[in-house]
Amino acid sequence: MNGFYGSAFGNILGTLYFLLFQCVGFLYIKRIFPKKGLLFHLLTGSVSGSVLLQWIPALFAFFFGFSMTAHIMALLFVVISLVLLYVFYHPATAVSSTAPTKDYRQLLRRNYAFLLLAGGTFVLFCILLSTHTILPKNDGLHVGQCTYGDLQMHLGIITSIANQQTFPPYYSISPWDRLCYPFLCDSISSSIYLFGASLRYAYMLPMYFAFFQVITGFYAIADVLFHDRAKSLAAWVLFFYNGGLGFVYFIDWSREGGYKFSDIFTGYYTTPTNLVDRNIRWVNIIADMLLPQRATLFGYAVLFCAIWLLLRAIRNGEKECFLPAGILAGALPMIHTHSFVAILILSACWMLLCLYRSVPHNTSPVEHPGAVLLGCFVTCMILLEILNESSAAVAPVLLFRFGILVAASLVLYGLSLLYRCFSGKSTNNDTLQKFLTTWGVFFGVLLLLALPQLLEWTFGQTTQSGFLLGHFNWGNQGDTYLWFYLKNWGAILLWFVPAMIHCKKEDFDVMSGAFLLWFVVEIISFTPNTYDNNKLLYITYIFVCCLSADYGIDFLRSLKKASSRYLCM
Repeated sequence: MNGFYGSAFGNILGTLYFLLFQCVGFLYIKRIFPKKGLLFHLLTGSVSGSVLLQWIPALFAFFFGFSMTAHIMALLFVVISLVLLYVFYHPATAVSSTAPTKDYRQLLRRNYAFLLLAGGTFVLFCILLSTHTILPKNDGLHVGQCTYGDLQMHLGIITSIANQQTFPPYYSISPWDRLCYPFLCDSISSSIYLFGASLRYAYMLPMYFAFFQVITGFYAIADVLFHDRAKSLAAWVLFFYNGGLGFVYFIDWSREGGYKFSDIFTGYYTTPTNLVDRNIRWVNIIADMLLPQRATLFGYAVLFCAIWLLLRAIRNGEKECFLPAGILAGALPMIHTHSFVAILILSACWMLLCLYRSVPHNTSPVEHPGAVLLGCFVTCMILLEILNESSAAVAPVLLFRFGILVAASLVLYGLSLLYRCFSGKSTNNDTLQKFLTTWGVFFGVLLLLALPQLLEWTFGQTTQSGFLLGHFNWGNQGDTYLWFYLKNWGAILLWFVPAMIHCKKEDFDVMSGAFLLWFVVEIISFTPNTYDNNKLLYITYIFVCCLSADYGIDFLRSLKKASSRYLCM
């Protein structure tokens, strides 16, 4: 390790170490899932390689410290296990005879529009990351506006992990306090820094890969929901180029006391998506979440891939995807705790609906379940808003207990469904076997991997004052509930409301998990900084964008057909 500036040789060595784990992850996935397509191998393999680099050196660090020895042992472990996998594991189904070159051509031909847009966005991210990350100038080191504060913290964690070489690590600013922040998003750079790379290079290199994993992961989620390139691309644009009605404040209506268009580029937190004075708080996910908030970037990279695998298992019947989804979800607590909470809530709700549909019911199905779900949610939020503004405002502790009560009710209902399934009252005799080989595998692996992390680090931190508090409508500062979301989410709600009303059964099931997460996020703050709840709310926003894009594209296509018929008359 050569200090802050590193060396060219250190950069090369750190890069090779990082890329070896990427290659190992790809080869693991390609061997275990030979029938899957190229996108599956590339995305899941790259995410797996990053997770391996975050976790395997950390496991050896328990015995050898976060040292070069631990990293050499970690590399030997993954390489030897890969060799053993190829020697002793022979998939029952032969590898597809399609030539690799043909696979790449098909992938490029089918997704050329996404690749062009994602490529341009990736270049933009690379430019922003470079210009916002410790630039040496005559008067010292400079960082960008959105990275100020977050960047310094992460750089401190990266260097302290590599320099201390003690594991589990301690806070660099409080040497004898256990580091409970999800530090694996930083240890991946500590590993590169340990080999002599410069701090700036070690910080940025894995972020390039993580960002591409995020933007590809979202597109893959939309693709498995719709199997429609236009809808997937529209949802992708809505999510990554998000914004509401904040642009209105930059139109010079009266030339008195407003904002100018130039303020977007020269002002301090004066943008159409981040204008606190006007209660515009739905920040752009690239500029204000993925670029400065490193844990969110690496957490979403793993989370999006896990959601994609889980949806493939549920929607397409690919049962073999439950295992890798569970492994990735179980690795999340010390990469990004908010992402772990999100996948836990989503998957629990989806499992509950799967159990519900496996049990016979005497009641007739609701004609528009999406409308009922949306109506119940909005009504509940408005009632909470009324109570919160009354003289007898709901105390935070009551809100928290209300959330716990809802969660406990869902757990009890899930247990009752399990009892009905396994007691022979279900129409399917093999329900137990199906459950154990699907959701049983997912949650079994998830809990096996996650519980040690939660017990070692997370629970000790969350029991401190300020964590897990009831806090309704935490992001809103003065507007009514509905107007706040209309102002911040903008035109997407014009598509989302009718999309929910007319959504199909399979889309309703997916949106139920998103609404449950939304409900929990609205009444419970998971950290002392309520702004961090956005990290959970953006997961709901994934499915809002997807459903809105689905309805919007169908609507536009119907207009096109209607206009064509009219012209032919």
